[in-house]
Amino acid sequence: MSISAQQKEKINAGYEQQIAYCTANDAPLTASICRAIMTIADESTRTGARIMNWSGAVIPEALPLRSAAPFHALYQSGKAPYLAALYEGETSNQKQINGLINKALHEFDDEIYPWLDTPPQTNEPGRCAALMGGLMMLSQRHNLPIEILEIGSSAGLNLNIHRYAFDLGGVRVGPSDSKILIKPKWRGADTPPPVQPNIVSTRGVDLYPMDCKDERTSERLMAYVWPEQKLRLERTAAAIAMARKNPVDLSQGDAADWIEEQLSQPQEEGTVRVLMHSIVWQYLPKATQERITIAMEKAGQNADDNRPLAWAALETNQSMKQHELSIRSWPDHSDAQILGHSHAHGFWVNWL
Repeated sequence: MSISAQQKEKINAGYEQQIAYCTANDAPLTASICRAIMTIADESTRTGARIMNWSGAVIPEALPLRSAAPFHALYQSGKAPYLAALYEGETSNQKQINGLINKALHEFDDEIYPWLDTPPQTNEPGRCAALMGGLMMLSQRHNLPIEILEIGSSAGLNLNIHRYAFDLGGVRVGPSDSKILIKPKWRGADTPPPVQPNIVSTRGVDLYPMDCKDERTSERLMAYVWPEQKLRLERTAAAIAMARKNPVDLSQGDAADWIEEQLSQPQEEGTVRVLMHSIVWQYLPKATQERITIAMEKAGQNADDNRPLAWAALETNQSMKQHELSIRSWPDHSDAQILGHSHAHGFWVNWL
């Protein structure tokens, strides 16, 4: 069955959007891989046919990134040694990249195909730079220990945010002996307040949680990292090692169900309960977004100075192709405050 012109236009438009996003976020190789997949995918392979006949939304369901990751995995495993020309920077010629991706697609079609089953699991500790800035603002505002609830936790690497060290425009927070230092390029004349958040607990949920103690899972996590960003690869490997040493409280479930259940539980007096998430909102169905918002605002009505409720989010502004850090808290600060913008993977923070 031939693919309609309308369907091709839909798929190509989605891939072009991802290519523009990668280009704007310092990932030219990932952009080239997405372009190659868009160019060569057809019904001559199971994977190509599935891509071109994708019935869902291309960007909200992250189809381009689902399809790009398995090629990185093939390179990392050594199964497709010819991909070294691409991943080790020997070529940036798009026609050559198209040929390499096409060769791998036909050779490993059955192995690549299942990668389309689930959205990418991006575990990026670098995003914690902006989130920690938000937690510092909330600590200054409420002056209470923090209980974190995270949605879209994936393998839960960012649930160890309290074990990472940070240098945010010269303001140092976190354990001084941490093996992970997150130091983004700092933009803007100001910095977060020099307040050390006292994070007493972290819990998270994901629809498809990943156990990084499993070696194959760890390899999959590394494959999702954009390959040209070597710092991310090193930092993710270090964060996986830290998570193995310090297991996190990570549940499987729907984000809205979990948040509603968590908010129904008694909150310890003298703590601020914080919903935290990064680059996950765009992947949630609208109904799920609405349920979480309603649950937070309803719970916020019962918050007081001894049991505040807060919301810290680093999420995509599609028009700017950047990510906005915002905070809300109850009582008294229920309107969202934009604190700044961040690189998709925390390489820089523009503090407002």
